[in-house]
Amino acid sequence: LTEKRMNLESELGKLKAEDASIPDEIFFKELFRAVENPKSRRASKLFFVAFVILLVSVFVYKAETWLGKENECILDNNVIVMQVFQPLLDCSRVCIDSVPKIKNLSRTEFVRKYAYSGHPVLAKGAARDWRAIGAFGHHFFRDIYERDPKAIAVTEDECQFFQYNTDMESLSEFLGISEKRALLKEDSWYIGWSNCDSGVDEILQEYYKRPEFL
Repeated sequence: LTEKRMNLESELGKLKAEDASIPDEIFFKELFRAVENPKSRRASKLFFVAFVILLVSVFVYKAETWLGKENECILDNNVIVMQVFQPLLDCSRVCIDSVPKIKNLSRTEFVRKYAYSGHPVLAKGAARDWRAIGAFGHHFFRDIYERDPKAIAVTEDECQFFQYNTDMESLSEFLGISEKRALLKEDSWYIGWSNCDSGVDEILQEYYKRPEFL
């Protein structure tokens, strides 16, 4: 096909050279018509049909999932989707001098004023009913993870540990620190991690709930 196209281009080029009076518009029109191949059109149609079938299949699958589960979305709420559908931000409002502190922030006010503003807001009192406030600590996490040795292994293998500016490199190392250090009577520490164990997750969810403004 490539060789045939080159031959056609060569012949039309000679024609153009012999008769310079041929307008460029007619010349290129004849060139494109000459190199057009019926097989290429057929392949394009097959590709288009295959793409439509794939698109319909994905839609049907997501629709079945959506109809089968409560509050299931057709499109997953991932980072890419959020960025695509997020309203445009006013770049002139990026710089701020202070952070507003709102007590008993409602969902309506949060969505209308702050959700898409690009500015931080401090929601006071949103966690006042959380059991986590008086319960979460080194002893608490050590006890729930030591109930099932697999919980630590799963979390360390599949989740992240954030050591920040400390000498600890894993969750198990943090859970094994001394009593004095746990109470910040020795070297201070500040760490974080994400949990990947379903059993631990069920326990943690008993100690907090989603804030009312979310």
